[in-house]
Amino acid sequence: MQLKYLVALLLPALAAAGKRVNYIVTFQPDTPDSVIQEAMASVKANGGQVTHEYKIIKGFSVYAPYEAVNQVSIQASEWKPVIEEDSVVNTQSG
Repeated sequence: MQLKYLVALLLPALAAAGKRVNYIVTFQPDTPDSVIQEAMASVKANGGQVTHEYKIIKGFSVYAPYEAVNQVSIQASEWKPVIEEDSVVNTQSG
């Protein structure tokens, strides 16, 4: 009986683990290009897809599971990225 409850608790977590979401990954302006290239390679190696590389700001957007973008943050030492889920932003409320 307890096993049934454990499985019921774990199923949503397992389903969400592989869920792919759009993220934006940005870096400080003085970040070397090699760091950004390594971050994009890490996302790809961990099951993500780079969907756009920004030219005006240092960064890129990805369609990836959370684990793939989190790995970029974990691997970063000196050049910490800002990672946020992409979403629609409105200027008008209501």
